[in-house]
Amino acid sequence: MKKFLLILIFFVLTSSNIFANPGPIYKIWDPTNSNIPTNLLHNLFIDNNGLLWIGSNKGLIKFDGKHFVSYNTLNSPIKADIVTSIAQDKFNNLWISTIKVGGGQAALMKFDRYNNWSFYDTTNSEISNGNQWCVAIDTNNIVWCSLNKVSKFDGINWTVYDSTNSPIKFSGGREIYVDKSNNKWFGKDSYGLYKLQNDTTWTFYNRLNSGLGGSEVNKIRQDNSGNLWITMLFYGLTKFDPVNNLWQNWTPENSGLNSPHPNGLCIDRSNTKWIGFHYDDTLCSFNDKSF
Repeated sequence: MKKFLLILIFFVLTSSNIFANPGPIYKIWDPTNSNIPTNLLHNLFIDNNGLLWIGSNKGLIKFDGKHFVSYNTLNSPIKADIVTSIAQDKFNNLWISTIKVGGGQAALMKFDRYNNWSFYDTTNSEISNGNQWCVAIDTNNIVWCSLNKVSKFDGINWTVYDSTNSPIKFSGGREIYVDKSNNKWFGKDSYGLYKLQNDTTWTFYNRLNSGLGGSEVNKIRQDNSGNLWITMLFYGLTKFDPVNNLWQNWTPENSGLNSPHPNGLCIDRSNTKWIGFHYDDTLCSFNDKSF
């Protein structure tokens, strides 16, 4: 569980520009010294007001730099305690994806932080499933979410993408990323990477038709030069230059990457990549030359 705490430390400290000071400074919060309800943290998001929001297996957690506040099924209208992804629209509403295990639907939720909640599942919308693993907002304020299918919501209408109307395969989707050109990128378990341009044109990348190293995409981020960086379970780290169609891969066998299971990924203002790992209590930085 330690790796989740290290990632939390990194996000909090970078939001305070602590890396401008010489040498790393760490502060650790866990259930033994704070009111964080759990060590198992799925997602971290810093909103436009500088508040840190944390998705955990015990609900949604807010941190203002001093105090942690938890929203769960016992003290709020939240529909499930497993919060997997958080995004923010142009009206400063938070969109939250949740999972309910053991049967039943959770919901895609909208929270305006004035204690007003909205919920979307198959009973009141055309969403493919109330359980959703990831959510993202594009530059047109369109909401995108994914579990086995991809759903799009423009505030009025829903569009669901699956194998009947797109190349999307029915498979778990861990990641949706919107790049600086408003292209949508989707990671699909066991298949690879999908790009949707102008909401009309699909491109599919896998190990057979591109330089993508693996097929289990965990996180996608874009650096200051427009390159995409992709972490993949069971493989390593991939860099993709979409302008020149150039790929580069780092694995434990060909580099100093310490594990083939990178998960969390963040790129800071200096273009340094920060990586957290499955199955390994390690935080790794990469400056494009060495880990």
